[in-house]
Amino acid sequence: MSVSRKDRDVLRDLGKQVAEIAALPVQQETISLWKALNGLKPVRPMVMIDQIPWHEMEVDEELTLETEEELCREVETTLRRTLYSWRHMGADMVVEPVVDDCVDTVLAVLSVLEVVLYVLDVVDCVESVLDVVLSVLCVLALVDVVL
Repeated sequence: MSVSRKDRDVLRDLGKQVAEIAALPVQQETISLWKALNGLKPVRPMVMIDQIPWHEMEVDEELTLETEEELCREVETTLRRTLYSWRHMGADMVVEPVVDDCVDTVLAVLSVLEVVLYVLDVVDCVESVLDVVLSVLCVLALVDVVL
């Protein structure tokens, strides 16, 4: 698996946008409000919109994927949905400088690879498995967001 320059550029741009939103002062304020609410000392009612029919939300191609590689598309989907939510239905949304789904994907890939190596016990495929792991880690490194 190799990541094309186009895929890398798309993910970097989206990651940069998410990171910029996450760095806004309003994020810390909203986090404080959520902590107060969760600590049973609410400052005001909080609003969270998390049930979104994504298949119905594509209007101005904001959610249209541009990447080609499957893992890149998964990361791009997460980033685009975060940006869309922020722009159109922010409410009391907190945008964090991480891509949670991406971390889950990497852990899943590593788990599968570990099982394959254990079950097959094939030394010949170690080099190609390492290539896959390195490629996955490269995708993560391409996104300019702190993991």
